[in-house]
Amino acid sequence: MLRQMPPHVLRAYEVWRTNHSAKKTAEIVGVVRQTINKWRKKYRWDDIERARLEATLEEEQSELERIKEEQRKIVRAAIATAVRQMKEGKLKARSMADLVALLRYQRELEGEFNDQQTINVSVGISLVELHEEIMKRRGLVMSAQVEPER
Repeated sequence: MLRQMPPHVLRAYEVWRTNHSAKKTAEIVGVVRQTINKWRKKYRWDDIERARLEATLEEEQSELERIKEEQRKIVRAAIATAVRQMKEGKLKARSMADLVALLRYQRELEGEFNDQQTINVSVGISLVELHEEIMKRRGLVMSAQVEPER
């Protein structure tokens, strides 16, 4: 439809589409309001704007999906790193909180999380084992083969 418009009508359309009323558009382009309304119907300005809006929304949706997929990849990689660190015993308490936040965000990205849900993480190690591992790493646990001095 844009190609079918004469240059003076196209100029009026461009003015109108910048959120001017028919009256204001008529004043700017130097015609009467009824002429603007006639052009608006004849050249289907409302349909053109609706199509532009739909195209813009589709582009926005595509871009949003692309961004979400990038975020999913980053979150999956971060979770994999945290799990590996957990298995190696290198995950710190703050990192555990970050892991839970990542898991929650992953569920949000997938549309599977709401504020009423909670995330439970099973580490698979007892507090005693965790304490012993920490002490061993700090060099505070003596080997069972070494006799304490008297």
